[in-house]
Amino acid sequence: MKIPRTPTAAFLVITAEINLMFFTIVYTLAVSSISPFKLIPLTFFWFIIIVITGMFFQPALRSYIGILVPFFCIPASLAAGIFYADAYQLKTGKHVKDVSVTEAPVHFDATVIYFRDGKLLEKCTGEYDDWDSDSHNYHYAVPYVSENWNGDDPVTVWITCRNDPANCLNKTGIAMVTGRHREAVADAEKQCGLNSAPASLMVSWIEPPEIVISEGENYLKIITGGINALWVIVFLIQLIRIKTGSPAGSFSD
Repeated sequence: MKIPRTPTAAFLVITAEINLMFFTIVYTLAVSSISPFKLIPLTFFWFIIIVITGMFFQPALRSYIGILVPFFCIPASLAAGIFYADAYQLKTGKHVKDVSVTEAPVHFDATVIYFRDGKLLEKCTGEYDDWDSDSHNYHYAVPYVSENWNGDDPVTVWITCRNDPANCLNKTGIAMVTGRHREAVADAEKQCGLNSAPASLMVSWIEPPEIVISEGENYLKIITGGINALWVIVFLIQLIRIKTGSPAGSFSD
């Protein structure tokens, strides 16, 4: 099937391209929870598609906006994926309630745990300075133990956070299982002579899941609507310039 090189065809194809790109980037980040830097191959693939599409429709649009607008949508898609990742995990994962801190390891397959007891050992906060070519982050881990913990019992739960240790101490009673920050846990163990249970969990405090999910979905709607509105506005401006024969509508240099 031959695609006509008309403004209408350009509008429809580029609209589909923008939304498909947005969906694949957001979905990949949400499902895998990987670093945005590891999505370079995927974003490069979309960059190539954008260039090919933009060049194909340049004669119809008399402009390279078919390249420029979708290109600026790549970072918007990455931002949406980052904002939505936790919301997606909370929405699709397993929630367990009324859990004792000593029983937490049996819920290793949970995404969210609602604790009914436990206390933080603030003086045993572990720290790890993660410095690499991409970013510089501080990771923290604080033991979370039962009220009658005697000092020799293995730690079954570690509260983890990044960049600000206060986030580990702002107890909400609701935690999301993370599985990260092992270096900070090792530092806390070394500091206070602690031992972790073989199946100890690393979790982070969160607000009620329904709030996190709602915020994530709102970000997704706002960014989706924003990138589509941007494309519609730019396309209409260019279409008016084409219809009126405005020299400013060429943008072809």
